[in-house]
Amino acid sequence: MTKFWIRLFFIVAIVLISKDGLSKKIYVYHRLYMKNVEAMEKAIYKKLEEGRKDRSKVVVALTDATQMLLSRPDHDHILAKLVPTLFVELRDRNVLEKVIDQFFSQAFDCLKHNIKKCSDEAQVTYLIALENFVRHFKKFSQDEPAIIRFLEKLSEARIEISAEAHKASKVRIPIELKNPSEVAKQAIAEVKSKKDK
Repeated sequence: MTKFWIRLFFIVAIVLISKDGLSKKIYVYHRLYMKNVEAMEKAIYKKLEEGRKDRSKVVVALTDATQMLLSRPDHDHILAKLVPTLFVELRDRNVLEKVIDQFFSQAFDCLKHNIKKCSDEAQVTYLIALENFVRHFKKFSQDEPAIIRFLEKLSEARIEISAEAHKASKVRIPIELKNPSEVAKQAIAEVKSKKDK
């Protein structure tokens, strides 16, 4: 039964065809939505092991794990259980900044630089992923100053939610999209408020 779920999980990694015909690997939000905590945990640990076995693949494997985990809508609050494990791996392997920078570059490319070439599903997926990054990584900002820099970068990006993304978010499963730049701005204020106390 476990092997079945692992195989089924990796069907989630599909290739989306963007409007200019280019393909881009992405873990799509509405497919991740259906995966329970056990399936997510198995898939994330598999990526972590890939990075541990081959040092040359650690950034790719952990970027993949980050995108996979954060792209899942957190309707059942399982990210709180899995994100700390991912954070520790990123920090201990000394690749946190490289991985988050790569993850941000992918998201910004879709949502800001090439939005007309990015599919509606991909836009929704990255919007969810960025919001999840803010909500689940801000708690590490006191021990890891790079997190604040990434929050500031996201806040300053002034990402907007397209009409196509709004529409797409209502088609498969009802998702309430929030502007990740605004969420980041609020998170920065919260973190600074705690430091001042």
